[in-house]
Amino acid sequence: AAYFLWGKAISLADKTSEVTNYMFVTPFLSTAMGFAFLREIPNTGTFIGGAIIILSVTLFNLKGK
Repeated sequence: AAYFLWGKAISLADKTSEVTNYMFVTPFLSTAMGFAFLREIPNTGTFIGGAIIILSVTLFNLKGK
């Protein structure tokens, strides 16, 4: 399902960079799901990395518009 949705997103996007930028959200979502479902406690480095990812994706999207 993931490969199908990935291919569909790339085929619908005007620029590939609009889709590939979201690859960096995967580690953030994995950490959030680990916390929510498995009760894993992330360390400080994980929080810092997550903040950098969110900031980077936000800046990329603001810059493109």
